[in-house]
Amino acid sequence: MITRPFAVAASALAVLVAGQALAAAKPRANQVCLADFHKLCPTQELGRGVVIRCARAHIDAVSTDCKTAVEAADALNAARAAQGKEPWTPRRDEAYIGVLIDDLVTKGVSEPYRMFTSRAEYRLTLRSDNADQRLTPAGQRAGCVGATRGAVFAAKMERLDAARAAMRALNLTPNEAQKHGLGVRLDGVRRTAMDLLSLPEVDLPALARIWPEIGGFQPDIAEQLEIDSQYAGYLDRQDADVLAFRRDECRVLPSSLDYGAVIGLSTEVRQKLETIRPITLGQAGRIEGVTSAALTLVLAHVKAGKKAKSA
Repeated sequence: MITRPFAVAASALAVLVAGQALAAAKPRANQVCLADFHKLCPTQELGRGVVIRCARAHIDAVSTDCKTAVEAADALNAARAAQGKEPWTPRRDEAYIGVLIDDLVTKGVSEPYRMFTSRAEYRLTLRSDNADQRLTPAGQRAGCVGATRGAVFAAKMERLDAARAAMRALNLTPNEAQKHGLGVRLDGVRRTAMDLLSLPEVDLPALARIWPEIGGFQPDIAEQLEIDSQYAGYLDRQDADVLAFRRDECRVLPSSLDYGAVIGLSTEVRQKLETIRPITLGQAGRIEGVTSAALTLVLAHVKAGKKAKSA
């Protein structure tokens, strides 16, 4: 099904891609790819790309027993490393596996980790109904989505985009809405069909009695529109948080950054940053004990270093 979460659906494909890439790679002596997560300290051995740092350049084999999303992602990234490509790094707002990996890397495993939905601050976005919309493009970029599935997904998105545009184009004044039995405030503000659909007592059949063309939406598109409308008000507020998150995630920290040279950091914060080696400023901010003031010092140090190099 097109709506299956990418991380699960890609397990077999990830192993296949990994196997093909590793078979094509030139073997070297003493190459080992260790994938025993139970014997590792994630904050020291794992990067957000789910490929063990010490083995990235010396991959010889990969486990074919991908029973979990983490193992599937590891297989995929092992293949990408063998091909000289950057690893797939899911964000916290993109998939639950992104939340899981980020938590393990930044917080460690001092106690058993359980993946609760409450751990995801953007869980309204991480829904099962939109898994294909979130992750199929990532799968296409990673080479795990074939032409047939890609065509099916593109066709669905074309229909969904057209339906959303139609719903935004249809609108009523408050007086017109009340004439059709829709309870809205008489505030003079025109409301689109999508706005009206977000009202508790309104559904698509009710709107189809006003605009017959709505009744022509296919069942899967109609279901998606109704789900989207239920979350619309909350998602508008969450989108601002997601944009801020992505801005910080785009600020990549140099892998060779010397935190000992950052003036003003406390010993505790410096030790945590040296141990975990966050990849982005956003990831550094999620480490326990790392304050906004510390992040400002780190960012200023990185910017100063870039200016010195360009001078």
